Amino acid sequence: MKLSALPIRALVVTLVAVAILLRLGFWQLERAEQKRLRAEQLAEREQTTPLSLEDVSKLNGDIRDYPLQVRGALLKGRLIYWDNRVLDGQVGYEVIVPMVTDDKTLLVNLGWLAAPAYRDQLPDVSVPQGVVSLKGVITQPSGSPLSREMGQDSGWPLRVQQPNISRLEELLERPLMNFIVQAGEPERFGLASNWRPVTMPAQKHVGYAVQWFGLALAAVVIFIVAWRKRHQSKR
Repeated sequence: MKLSALPIRALVVTLVAVAILLRLGFWQLERAEQKRLRAEQLAEREQTTPLSLEDVSKLNGDIRDYPLQVRGALLKGRLIYWDNRVLDGQVGYEVIVPMVTDDKTLLVNLGWLAAPAYRDQLPDVSVPQGVVSLKGVITQPSGSPLSREMGQDSGWPLRVQQPNISRLEELLERPLMNFIVQAGEPERFGLASNWRPVTMPAQKHVGYAVQWFGLALAAVVIFIVAWRKRHQSKR
């Protein structure tokens, strides 16, 4: 290996590393802006009067975070346990149940409860009979829209790794609205709230961006210092 080739190779490696680090930094800034806009949307929409299902059907664009008032019967024989949901460091389930209204069926996330000690057991949930009225917030599963796999067990109640509305329509043999209602008062079902629409604030993404930019600067400084030392040693 020729010594003269070393600075060129080191320069190429440094430039590639700096490009990657800068891209990661700008990506974190993009994420920070997304989180800022989402926080503004949450603050704005939580002041809105709860909508009806008819109101929701008239909305265009992003329907997340709108408050909703619904009334219908919960299908307690079709419970869906969303697996591996963590609250305060404890693993548990979020319980989703279909609700049948006058002319529509939608999914309602009743809330979170801790998992039993043994995997072959599912916790009991108190689902009221008859028609119930509840307020909630419109949410949508964050999984890949291209994936239809839920990783579900067979039979009811159903344990899934990720709710997929189109797949659940097939299992329930009925059409569903394209969102999940996050119940606003999980305590009435003996459950806890685990809804975290923004899991990381925008400021934290900015902090990560600063770290990536700092590493890019450090890579440039290290290269310059190493190049100068090598240049001086040749004199």
